[in-house]
Amino acid sequence: MDVETKGGAPDQGYGRSWAAPGEIDTFDQFVEDFHAGRINPDDFKRFRLQHGIYGQRQHEVQMVRVKIPWGGLTASQLDRLADVAERTPRRTGHVTTRQNVQFHFVPLADVPDLMRSLAEVGLTTREACGNTVRNVTVGHCAGVCPNEPFDPTPYADAVARFLLRNPMNQNLPRKFKIAFSGCQEDSGLTPIHDLGARAAIETADGRHVRGFEILIGGGLGPAPQLAQVLEPFTPADDLVPTVAAIVRVFDRHGNRDNRNLARLKFVVKKLGIDNVRALILREREVLRLTMAGSSHRSKCGRNAGQHPSSRIGACRSPAICVRLDGEPPMSCRRSNRDGPRSTCG
Repeated sequence: MDVETKGGAPDQGYGRSWAAPGEIDTFDQFVEDFHAGRINPDDFKRFRLQHGIYGQRQHEVQMVRVKIPWGGLTASQLDRLADVAERTPRRTGHVTTRQNVQFHFVPLADVPDLMRSLAEVGLTTREACGNTVRNVTVGHCAGVCPNEPFDPTPYADAVARFLLRNPMNQNLPRKFKIAFSGCQEDSGLTPIHDLGARAAIETADGRHVRGFEILIGGGLGPAPQLAQVLEPFTPADDLVPTVAAIVRVFDRHGNRDNRNLARLKFVVKKLGIDNVRALILREREVLRLTMAGSSHRSKCGRNAGQHPSSRIGACRSPAICVRLDGEPPMSCRRSNRDGPRSTCG
């Protein structure tokens, strides 16, 4: 699929770069302003984390986290990651359990150039850290598992592109993690995520409909909790508005006073799963109208025959940042296959 990309970056993955070169210039300016004392440390920290840059205990060095959405890399991207690793003080990159690559001990002054190097091949660090929706992951056997109903990777790609840089995703109560699985073995480990999506097929009117079993409120940490089912079956056409509704309910009801009680699982525990379900489904009904008006179904349509990631542009609307009562969500008010995969075994 040939898709023209912005900023001259090459096509990657399902057709578009994840990078936005202009925001790297902004980051560079923020670094300069921080060193000049024009930005206070707390404000710079929030901005830095939003762009995937963690401070380390060691003075003036950072950890840079690169998102690899759904675990997909091209050969040129893999080469560039190796090149970047060679430029870091320890000449090492770390692959994380959430399909990111991290580089440690990077001087803050060197970070913008490193980000530009990654952007040249379509990679980004944006929202790899901070109170955002983190990297969207997919089980490692997606696309090659003989037991999966269908490959969930294109849908994970669509969700990741919808959320990336979306205003509603910039200042959540806490981090938010999403995972997809296609196989019966659930290699994406969906029950331990804030939002898990398992590929499923339902028969309706004599035809097979693709969709997902959506799980919500899972997590590990000091208070581990398995995610619970949102509804029996979510058609693929409803995937993006459902994800958006879940994120918005979390944005609105998550605990912003106690970081240790701020994940979605604590919202479920406090309000109860039935009440959370009702809030999400009600929010989704609103989003079905506001995301693309009355033409939502035709644009993201049931029989459009388009790849999910090519349809997502029709869904991403400024209306996503307007609540039914006319107020923006909390986060807006508070902040300005290409390579082979292994099998299930």
